[in-house]
Amino acid sequence: MFRKQLDFFQDPHISYPTTYASFEEYKKQCRTLIEHHRKDLISSSREKIVDANTPFELRPAAATKQGVLLIHGLLDCPFMLKDIALSLQSELLVRSILLPGHGTVPGALLNIKKEDWIRTVKENIAQLKKEVEKIILIGFSTGGTLALHHALHDEMISGICLIAPALKINSHIDFASNWYQMISPFWPRAAWLNCTKEMDYTKYQSICFNSVYEVYTLAKKTLEIAETRPLHCPQWIAIPNADHTIRSKKTLDYFKTHTKEKDQCLIYARPSFSEKNKKITIRSTIYPELNVKDFSHVNLPIAPDNIHYGKKGDYPENKTHPILMYNPDFDFFIQHMKEFIFSVF
Repeated sequence: MFRKQLDFFQDPHISYPTTYASFEEYKKQCRTLIEHHRKDLISSSREKIVDANTPFELRPAAATKQGVLLIHGLLDCPFMLKDIALSLQSELLVRSILLPGHGTVPGALLNIKKEDWIRTVKENIAQLKKEVEKIILIGFSTGGTLALHHALHDEMISGICLIAPALKINSHIDFASNWYQMISPFWPRAAWLNCTKEMDYTKYQSICFNSVYEVYTLAKKTLEIAETRPLHCPQWIAIPNADHTIRSKKTLDYFKTHTKEKDQCLIYARPSFSEKNKKITIRSTIYPELNVKDFSHVNLPIAPDNIHYGKKGDYPENKTHPILMYNPDFDFFIQHMKEFIFSVF
């Protein structure tokens, strides 16, 4: 498998955008590199694939001074948060970004550092500040960790929404995930935790050890800062209790320790799960008609009518995949989030 897809798993040394005069210029730079480096652009799906991976902007009909920046997770692309963006567009200026290493080929993550992601988020916040006075950061998984990291450093952020934030990877050996550096120059396959056929145009299926280690060090540093530098803005957190990718208990412990007046937490769990904290809302994950007992790491931000992961989406494993790829409770999820956002604004 590795030899057959060698072009996917080598580092193409892509120069992701670092500085730009406007968000429009940033979008164009990203689109150009996606068009140049994607290996799956056939004529019938070219525009669909490029559009899904390119940063986007959605503007409300009326002028606004309130904006949202969407930050996707590891292996993902801007499409992952498109349903949330569409739900907020009527009242807010919404922008998404593309984290370096993403949107092209998995090998682009082989040498990316957390500082590259941090710089991209910081630069796009600066661009958004040119147009709005108040900003909410919405981050999914690694994007949630980045949102928290930036809010801890920037007092102009009005609030953050963290969806299954990667505050702790669900692994006991994440701290050692850079071990491969000793042998990968002689055995390139050693740099990869998982190599598989790339079948999803919005999300890498393969994952390299470097990206896991960078998420680990980002989360570790962010939580260390949170212990010494109080978060000045309100936060909203949503987690699936049975998340097999991220350790949800770590996120819940963080929330309980750092809760402020306007903070809210939404937990998806089985009926046996309970919490007495009045700032925590629990929603059931039991959907017998869907044969679902637990939610996964990936499905919270996805609406049932999503064109890719939804009930009738074009995701190739929709009918056979063991993991529910959309959130059947999306309407409540987004309403709960919006109530928080507008309580902050």
